Amino acid sequence: MNAVRVVMAAVVCVACVVVPSVAPPAQAQLLGKGDSEPLPEAPLEAYERNIAAAPSRCTDFEIVIAAGTGDSNQGDDPLHVRGLRPGSTLIADVEAAGESVSAWQVPYTASVGVLGTLGETRTNMALPYGASLDTGKRAVRTHLATLHDACPDTKVLFLGFSQGAGLLGDLVAESPDPSLVAAYLIADPGRSRTTYHTAETVTGARGVRGENGEILIPLDGVRLASDVSGLTGPRRTSFHDAEAEALTFCHSNDLACATQHDGLAQRVGVRLAQPAAAPLHKLAGRGFKDFGHNPIATMLALAWELAAVSHVVQEYAGETPPFSGEDITGLGVLLHVAAQELLPMAAGLGVPQIPMPLIDLIPHVMSMMPHHLAYFEGGDHPAWTIDGESVESWIAHDMVARMQAS
Repeated sequence: MNAVRVVMAAVVCVACVVVPSVAPPAQAQLLGKGDSEPLPEAPLEAYERNIAAAPSRCTDFEIVIAAGTGDSNQGDDPLHVRGLRPGSTLIADVEAAGESVSAWQVPYTASVGVLGTLGETRTNMALPYGASLDTGKRAVRTHLATLHDACPDTKVLFLGFSQGAGLLGDLVAESPDPSLVAAYLIADPGRSRTTYHTAETVTGARGVRGENGEILIPLDGVRLASDVSGLTGPRRTSFHDAEAEALTFCHSNDLACATQHDGLAQRVGVRLAQPAAAPLHKLAGRGFKDFGHNPIATMLALAWELAAVSHVVQEYAGETPPFSGEDITGLGVLLHVAAQELLPMAAGLGVPQIPMPLIDLIPHVMSMMPHHLAYFEGGDHPAWTIDGESVESWIAHDMVARMQAS
């Protein structure tokens, strides 16, 4: 897999997420991704209202779910649980075990900038990755404060996939909630390198400790190299101070969580994951999904993204031997588009066409997606397993064991 395809994955990756489809848990209505569901109106107003809303009743446990890139909108109703993939029954499986459990889906932009709007997305605003994470983290912090005021005895579990795992993992590392029982992070872009020190969870599962303290639960037949970590780089804060265990799930073929440590792709991911005010992106709205809304702001925001990528690439190229073959061709495309087609807009030199070379690269990026989605059953790639059972089923059983022990 060449470096350019990995770089594009950092800014174009549109993951699929979820959803339970059987008996709904307390307070939640389960929706499938295939359901006919219009995008929310006035999403920013709905966001502020929904994240501060008090629960209608208290349950013993609440599962906070954060979907991946492209599968959330700030205006989504958190009680309309979309889950992590179409047809998921994880929450219903937990409830069927006799536990008093509710679910709350994080409403956030789940975006990776304007480039991300070239693929399927529910986002209401094409914010850069770092700014998107901030919308999710603010939503969870506000909700948990309201939940604890209304239901002080309710305990919480986190479940996140891809970008959703990134934002929930950040929250656990930065400011762990005292009510948190455990965090389940699937394809976490902030995963640290493995240490090969074995660890046993409180439920008796065996895993491998990461440098930041998370426990990697091995997938059947998979061994991660020690020189790979998440696409946006390991977190600067660790899980060592958190009482709750952070469990991570990653396949060696999934670039979101298993990228060459400090390689070009990761450096691009780190750059794009930095917090940003993103005024141009806010003006751009849904980017290419609503190009007529503000085409100038959309193209300027795209230029910002490509300039950021170009800067990282130029720095990297100065530290390492020249790329060859397909790699150098792809990097040349990125640099050419940023420097010669888009950046001149800042000087008022006109509006270029949507750069076709970038669009041509998207099929290569999309070829990676079966690996990124293979944690779930029903995809194009055979689902990965843990001790012979699906990842979701293993997580459901582990959640129930923790609830029964709490």
